[in-house]
Amino acid sequence: MAAAAFAGVTNVGTVVADSCSGRELIDGGYADDVAIATELDASSVVPVLISGAFTAAG
Repeated sequence: MAAAAFAGVTNVGTVVADSCSGRELIDGGYADDVAIATELDASSVVPVLISGAFTAAG
């Protein structure tokens, strides 16, 4: 379902920023966090939580 929703959206950043949660975060001073969270292909590493710590998958 998430993949289908993503495929149907032209600009994920705008959709998230315009969402109720996005507006709440932006109003709380976290606009940069919202922008970073919606960057596409920003990292080549996938973090995995192992024993309480994030490590690179692979």
